[in-house]
Amino acid sequence: ASSRAYGLIQTNTKSDDIMRVVSKIRSLSRKTEDFKLALLSSQVSSAVQNSLAGGSDPFAKVKGLIEKMIQRLLDDAKAEAGHKAYCDKEMAETEAKKMEHEEDLDHLGAKIRSAESSTAKLGAEIAELEAELGSIAQSQKEMDANRNAEHDEFVTSKKEYEEGVDGIQMAIKVFKEYYG
Repeated sequence: ASSRAYGLIQTNTKSDDIMRVVSKIRSLSRKTEDFKLALLSSQVSSAVQNSLAGGSDPFAKVKGLIEKMIQRLLDDAKAEAGHKAYCDKEMAETEAKKMEHEEDLDHLGAKIRSAESSTAKLGAEIAELEAELGSIAQSQKEMDANRNAEHDEFVTSKKEYEEGVDGIQMAIKVFKEYYG
């Protein structure tokens, strides 16, 4: 009879310990808002009730569930570490490309500023050359007008000179015939 009482007390003590573990897991799942911990607490609670009803050791079942959970967490951590390493590598490459593109952008910006400066200089030179061309065209127009006026004067003078030459030749002819 004494061994039975001891077994009953031991079972109740195991049950109380396991229920405290379940309570702690539930409390931790609420604090961290982790669904996996809440699921583990439900599984542990079910396993304890089934083990107590079946007479098997509830700690063995709980230990197995916790070990599975730990293994899942380790696998998740390993996958997360791999993902983080991938992200870190991609971020480093992206940062390097970003810096390279910023350097290209700075270089192209300098080229644009240089081209704008050259454009402004060339625009000023074009304006100056257009003014000179306008001046040359005006001078050409004035010279053409002077040439036309001189040509008209020449045509008029030529006619008079030709008439004068014709008159002199006639006078020479008359003098030759008369004196000659």
